[in-house]
Amino acid sequence: MASCLFWLSWVSLAFPALAAGGADEGAALFAQKCAGCHTIGRGALVGPDLAKVSSWSAADAESAVKRMQKMAGPLTENEIDNLVGLLKDTKGGDRLKAQSEAAATPEVTGGEAGSAQTGRRLFDGRQSFANGGMACIACHTVGGSGSSMGPDLSGVAAKMGETSLLSACEQTAFKVMKAAYAQHPVTKQEALHLVKYFVSLKDNPETAATPPVTIYGVAGATLLMLVIAWGYRDRNGSARSKLHRR
Repeated sequence: MASCLFWLSWVSLAFPALAAGGADEGAALFAQKCAGCHTIGRGALVGPDLAKVSSWSAADAESAVKRMQKMAGPLTENEIDNLVGLLKDTKGGDRLKAQSEAAATPEVTGGEAGSAQTGRRLFDGRQSFANGGMACIACHTVGGSGSSMGPDLSGVAAKMGETSLLSACEQTAFKVMKAAYAQHPVTKQEALHLVKYFVSLKDNPETAATPPVTIYGVAGATLLMLVIAWGYRDRNGSARSKLHRR
């Protein structure tokens, strides 16, 4: 009994939102809206690490959250309060981690499983996305292969955690990605595959994407055909001229 009371008191101190109402709304909202660009104590992503916000005044934290609505979308007053509460909490990173672990259970994901192999094929373009979205490698690098238009995703799983990464893959909330995938949304199952692939890179960097041979082969063949057509344009004109003179 004593140990149980100690556990409950520790939870109430470490995770006040969980103790108060069960679900940590601030952490869940952060994972959904913010985790694609920011972490709390895990280092910078596209945007800065927000661990330092815990030392800010409540007014400054609220102003920062409101400014981010242009990227994350409109927020209600209650949602702003929940995010400010999370960011002002010195244990905000622990709360976000706990939320990620809870949300990654089979009950939450619907029992769906991801495949690292399928995720790799989706990333490098060997397997097409169901709704026609472009391959990740068109903008991102993994293991030294890909495009430098977007950030290198080799270590993204270690920084974001699986649940936050799942949200980022599925919702494509970044400004450039939002426009590119607006009409070609990534499915939940495809996002799970991508997450498993990124997680597999933490311990197995040799599984990083290799250049999609099929795509490069088609592109090379198309370029060769264009070069040949360009080279023969004058010959065809010359032949027609000779026939016309005759």
